[in-house]
Amino acid sequence: MKRVTRKEILNAIGCPHLSLRKSTYPMRDARFVFTYEKQLKTLGTHWVHVDQLNCMTLEHWVESGKAFVDELETAAAEAKATEIISLYDFSGVSCLPWAEAGHTCYAFDIQHPPAEERKMDWFPSGGSIHYIHADLHKPETFTELLKYFGDESALVGFGMAFPVYTDLSVAGSRHFAKKAERDPDFQTKAVNYAVMCADFFEALGVPYFLENPVSVLSTQWRKPNHRFHPSDFGGYIPADQAEHPRWPQYIAPRDAYQKKTCLWSGGGFVMPEKMPVDPEAYHTAANGDGYSTAMMKLGGKSQRTKDIRSETPRGFANAVYQANKWEAAA
Repeated sequence: MKRVTRKEILNAIGCPHLSLRKSTYPMRDARFVFTYEKQLKTLGTHWVHVDQLNCMTLEHWVESGKAFVDELETAAAEAKATEIISLYDFSGVSCLPWAEAGHTCYAFDIQHPPAEERKMDWFPSGGSIHYIHADLHKPETFTELLKYFGDESALVGFGMAFPVYTDLSVAGSRHFAKKAERDPDFQTKAVNYAVMCADFFEALGVPYFLENPVSVLSTQWRKPNHRFHPSDFGGYIPADQAEHPRWPQYIAPRDAYQKKTCLWSGGGFVMPEKMPVDPEAYHTAANGDGYSTAMMKLGGKSQRTKDIRSETPRGFANAVYQANKWEAAA
């Protein structure tokens, strides 16, 4: 029988994601295993129980390898999407209802620690939130994310993004002139950071939204698809969970406050039905208009202040999940 090499076998099969190696499993006699891997993800293995490569002809090896690849790729095509991506997400609040339902969620933000210190939250449903360090201001970051999540084996089903609004929000417009003196392109850059998120989700072909307060995105990019106040979705928070778990001294129970927020959406995103609660007439508000006391009690430019002000409303996160959910794969 003609000598057969692993290189010949793999070249004849023609699948760039396939490898063939020698191993010892489950006993001492040698076995060979096909491994199908994409972007460092091992998606399947297939054991061939022969002692030597020359125990089978090249044709038999190719038949075995192609059958494995066809079976695996067919199963991947039929698999349900299970993964959620959330960009500029430090708190993970937006991911919580998805993870509780069994989905694997990836929250990317530059504040998260590096890989060796990576934080993960696991849930009884089998879902999880992975907090991943990423500089989302760099185009090459999105190039890498697209390589990892963008092939046909990916199972991403939904996307969210909360771009930094410091240079976008009209609430800070009084500072725009000084910022422009330091960097005439500061706002163009900020807009591009948001657009990169939308382009990424469009490339993945998934439903998505970008969230920002009233901002120059409306004039320098496009008009928002939706507008809301956090109190519009406060009814999605159960009464026994009314108090905010992290910032009760700043954020009203059941998100009963007003803060005009905009969404830029695409890919089939479904805007949830409102389930409003009455905004509180805070005693610190001169006119009792129900706007968040977070803006009144917080000052300065600390990262903590920014994190509290940008915390995703829990009711909105629950509502988005309810409107866009599907059953996670078992």
